[in-house]
Amino acid sequence: MFYLIGVQEMAKTLALLSSRDNSNLPKDFKELEINFHKFLSQYQPKVTRSDKLGVNIVDDKDWESSLTNLFATDSFLNDKNQSCVIGEGLNDNDREVRVQKLQSALNELSKVNSELYLMLQLIIDSIFLRYANDSGGGSTSNAIGVVWINNRDSWAITDLMELLVHELTHNALFIDELRFLHFHDYHKLLQPENFAQSAILHTKRPLDKVLHSIVVAAEVLQFRKNCLGEPKTPMVHPDSSTMIKQALDAYRSITGMSNYKELVTERGRWILDQSQAIIKELT
Repeated sequence: MFYLIGVQEMAKTLALLSSRDNSNLPKDFKELEINFHKFLSQYQPKVTRSDKLGVNIVDDKDWESSLTNLFATDSFLNDKNQSCVIGEGLNDNDREVRVQKLQSALNELSKVNSELYLMLQLIIDSIFLRYANDSGGGSTSNAIGVVWINNRDSWAITDLMELLVHELTHNALFIDELRFLHFHDYHKLLQPENFAQSAILHTKRPLDKVLHSIVVAAEVLQFRKNCLGEPKTPMVHPDSSTMIKQALDAYRSITGMSNYKELVTERGRWILDQSQAIIKELT
């Protein structure tokens, strides 16, 4: 959403959600972050959050377990069952190495794009690290502002930076959806006849996951174009030419459905169209 709508529009959504009326709008980004995290604590009271501002890397086992449990009770639209994907906590040696690498990725992100880093600091409250067999990380609408990461030894710092952009995008979409609904009837999204081709995993998935995948592809591709360049051996996402093709295939898959407008709201369709336009510029 960073490249799609920009900092000001993202900040406006955070401000509107965390202000009961226009007289309570924040004066600066620090106040915005305080107000928004207060809103999240009220909106999702079961989520354990840090009292420190910015991104917090979870270093408490009880806190980590409580966040893992929230992924285990993910929403009914969780087709990949993240609770079965997330494994055990890291051993002390792996934790030290991976936390250091994650911190390096955060520091590098602040250097290559300070505004993107600012939005990460505003939106993401905590990151917890756990093992997994097949996945590199994830987010859940059950815990907006929380990211799970399983960074691998083979990943470069740039891979981890891409994952941070990826997970920020998911969370920004969760937040956008609190202000603007993206779908008319979420129960219909579970029906297999309403599945479409996703842009990242390139498999048939519910429409909310497909929309997310297309926006993630657009954001990661723009991040590469503006900040990283084309990676030699990308580990988290496909190479750019593959991702462009899969994202455009996904867009055609979802927009070509006969009941597309019955399922996807005007806001959802606008997001898809804007993402497709961003991706097409790269072809």
